[in-house]
Amino acid sequence: MKLNPNQLEASRHDKGPALVLAVPGSGKTTVIVNRIKYLIEDKGISPYKILAITFAKSQQLDMQRRILEALDENYSKEVGVLTIHALSYKIIREFERYKKIKYTLLDVENAPKSRNILRKIYVDKLKNYPSEEELDQIQSILGYIKNTNEDYIDADGPFEYKVVVDDFEAYKKKKRLIDFDDMLVMANDLLEKDRHIISKFKDKYEYILLDEGQDTSSIQFMILDKLINKDNNFFVVADDDQSIYRFRGACPERILNFEKHYKGAHIYRLSENYRSTPSIITASNRLIRNNKLRYVKELNASKKGSAPVNVKLFGKDLDEYRYIAKYLKDASGTVAVLYRNNISQIPLAEYLERYMINFTSYDKKDRFFTHWIIEDIFDIYNFSQNMNDASLFRKIYYKIKGYLSKQDINEIYTLTDVDVLKTLYRSEAIQNYKKDYILELMKDFKAIRKMKPSNIIDYIENDMNYRGYLRTKGRDNSESFNKLLTMLYFLKQIALYTKNMDELKLRLNVLKNKIYSQNESNVILSTIHGAKGLEFDTVFLIDIVDDEIPGSNNASDAELEEERRIFYVGMTRAKENLNIFAFKERNNMDYDISPFINEIKG
Repeated sequence: MKLNPNQLEASRHDKGPALVLAVPGSGKTTVIVNRIKYLIEDKGISPYKILAITFAKSQQLDMQRRILEALDENYSKEVGVLTIHALSYKIIREFERYKKIKYTLLDVENAPKSRNILRKIYVDKLKNYPSEEELDQIQSILGYIKNTNEDYIDADGPFEYKVVVDDFEAYKKKKRLIDFDDMLVMANDLLEKDRHIISKFKDKYEYILLDEGQDTSSIQFMILDKLINKDNNFFVVADDDQSIYRFRGACPERILNFEKHYKGAHIYRLSENYRSTPSIITASNRLIRNNKLRYVKELNASKKGSAPVNVKLFGKDLDEYRYIAKYLKDASGTVAVLYRNNISQIPLAEYLERYMINFTSYDKKDRFFTHWIIEDIFDIYNFSQNMNDASLFRKIYYKIKGYLSKQDINEIYTLTDVDVLKTLYRSEAIQNYKKDYILELMKDFKAIRKMKPSNIIDYIENDMNYRGYLRTKGRDNSESFNKLLTMLYFLKQIALYTKNMDELKLRLNVLKNKIYSQNESNVILSTIHGAKGLEFDTVFLIDIVDDEIPGSNNASDAELEEERRIFYVGMTRAKENLNIFAFKERNNMDYDISPFINEIKG
């Protein structure tokens, strides 16, 4: 590929630190590959002395392939192209070799799993069984702590989880277990304190190149800083406008203050976008210039001609999903439907599956199908089918009306094959006013036996006051009340097309298998985060409403600017057609369009 003047200038940077500010679609990987080629072929640098760090494994493989295409095969294999975790593990392996000790890496094939260990500690310490969402939150806190080099208090984690985190760390240390984030901490410590490791790695690389610098965390920068040689040959390619991983500990401030951290740094700018049409570029520029903490820059479109950005407002969210499904029936080229939160893929996948439209989901870890809400609904219904199941009633009694206490439930602990509610009603230990509620529960459970699934869910939510339980959980949990209601609402929409609860369970399995399948399609469903670094002919940005993007918890200026960057990343995935969709109503609640939509209109 022929380089433009700015790309050429950046790739031929001589010595010392350099920051390349690369807008979306500006050929940043091309610059890194050509710089490596320039260093080897023109400057005579040994490929062994060059290290290129990528953000993810997929980017590592892509860069290795492109280096192979650009260089002699022998040279290309000698250049170090690693993720930061692979580099850290390399350092740890050297420590193991000379110390003759062995650490076990968690979460790889035939190795212990972090979640299993966390789950066991959680049950032991908190005397309760954690949901998958609670384990997600704990793992997120752990990752943030390691990547930011902060402590638990700074990570703003719930106080009750601290004992779980502390015990987990102690257990790993005792058993010599390390997870992916531990690699970073351990590698940094070794580079700081171990003389053998310092001598082995300090001057190993003469030139270090870092891709996706805006997504690099504090601990990752600390590792790289210890490897940079005396000439400070640190070449960083980044776009502060695409920094969207603060929740993982990303440190965009390092990019914004690059000249302060690396004295004498040269800044290059790649402003030519080869991906998107002028209308997409214009709208993206209008949006991102509202951020204050950024390098001032503009995207310039290399392409000519374009369709206008299509902004569409629907009455209801289901109208939006139905419209997209109909469009995708005859869609050509690559199409991505992107959203802020992965729950948005559920109703869309439902419509696509019913329209027999093939799709590939990038969100294989969606928790919808294993969420405790779905388990609760089926538990409540199953008790209506067998009201002698005392153990099942103990799981649900506090989630529905009835106002029974734990002490009341002690009355049924030893029961087997006896009607639970009748036993409680007859018990002298139960107060009389509670017996009226027990009678109501008897009627409720009898009523839902004959209902269709969507009516069962609606009845449980409203008549049996499961909604009240969700409100309490929304206050005490990482998931908001509104998010929990949305999850229940989507379950209800799926249930509309089923005749009984067994059929609903089957339908959920069909959808789960479709989303989890490895099939390839030109239609992609993904969060915006999951699509970062990718490009598609046509992009739909859906559910662009207030409280979704920006999210309801993003109150600070820094959080709002990150949300705007997320939207910017979504917009700049589009090559030819960009569609931005919002709705007025979901689940009988009114929604406002995202303020970002008004910003792109100028």
